[in-house]
Amino acid sequence: MDYEFYDWDSLIDANSRQRMVTNVDEIIASGNYFTNSPRFQTKVNVFGLQSNDWINLKMSFIWSCFAYMNKEVQIKNIQS
Repeated sequence: MDYEFYDWDSLIDANSRQRMVTNVDEIIASGNYFTNSPRFQTKVNVFGLQSNDWINLKMSFIWSCFAYMNKEVQIKNIQS
């Protein structure tokens, strides 16, 4: 299996990652998660949250997909 590594640390730093962890912890603490498989999957699509942290994570994922495929493709309904 081929894979590529993309370093997004300059865009998504340790503080951003901690804020995202806190967001997910708060969602779970509020009970807004599924109890079946996968366990603790949030009912909230965090990629849809309107904060710079989540937007940067979403866009880095999309760009990584394009870079891996060496072309732009239509991507529909990204969920996390």
